[in-house]
Order: sequence, then structure tokens, then C-alpha cells
Amino acid sequence: MSNDILRIGWAGLKEYLKTTCIENTVKDRYNYSIKYQRYLLNPNTVSDLLSFSPNKRLHIMKALSSLSKFLGYSDVWQQAIKRNNIKWSTGNSSFVVFDKIVNHTNYSVMMDWIRQVIKILSQSHSNVIIFNILIGLRPSESIKSVHLLQQDLDSYWNKDKRNIGTL
Repeated sequence: MSNDILRIGWAGLKEYLKTTCIENTVKDRYNYSIKYQRYLLNPNTVSDLLSFSPNKRLHIMKALSSLSKFLGYSDVWQQAIKRNNIKWSTGNSSFVVFDKIVNHTNYSVMMDWIRQVIKILSQSHSNVIIFNILIGLRPSESIKSVHLLQQDLDSYWNKDKRNIGTL
């Protein structure tokens, strides 16, 4: 594969990137492709990507993915990533992302923030947030649950047993 890399028309890569990315992304992926092409040249070194911070690793992986597609080596690149168990993630869980959004370090402060938010939301939106907090479902499950409560309560709630029925 190294001979193919040596014959890369880097201008061609830049043109290819322009067809799929915005200007700043083109610049980043182009520069990362040039700087980190060695990981595509030698798939045995892909595990070294784990030494980078999660954000930088993600940028490198996106650039090398684009380069591999441009060169027609996408399968080789995907196999190398899979073989080395490298994930396309910055490692941010949903809770970490939520915590960054609200910028709180403890539950007490977060609950105060939630109290403030539900005061300014409509009652129907506030009720959904409170419901989700109380039952602890995933957001998508909570939305489905609220929808069922509003649209098909008899199928969802067993009044005799005072519990959720099976659907």
C-alpha cells in the first residue's frame, strides 16, 4: 500500500474532501491525513492510535477513513480498526455529556438546576422531565411511556394490579 500513498495526488484528496465536507473540515482532514498517513500505510500500528486523547484519536480516524476511501482501501482500514478494537467515540457517556451541558459537579446542584428549568417550561414539558427523573427510564423509553400514558392508558396501566401491563 505504501507505493499507492507515495503516488497520492494530495490535491486530488483535497478535491475529494470538498465533495463531502465543509471548508474547515476539509482543511483538518487533509492535514491529519498527511500527518498520520503512517497508520494507514501500516495497519499493524493502528493500535498506537489509543495513545492519543479521545478527541484527537477521533479526528485522526475520520481523516484516515476519508483517505482510505479516497484510495480504495476502506475495507483494509475498517478491518484494522476492528482487529484492534478501536472505537469511534470520544468516550463521553450520555451522563458526561449532560453534565457538561449543565456544568454541575454534584446531584444537589443538578437538582437545583432542574427545579429552575421546570419552573420556566410549560407544565406538560415539566411533567415529562419530572416523570423521567422519577422513573429513571432512558429518554426514548420515557417518551414512549408518556405517549402510551396519553394515547393508550388502558393497554399500558393495569388498574386492578396498579402496575404497568405488558404490551
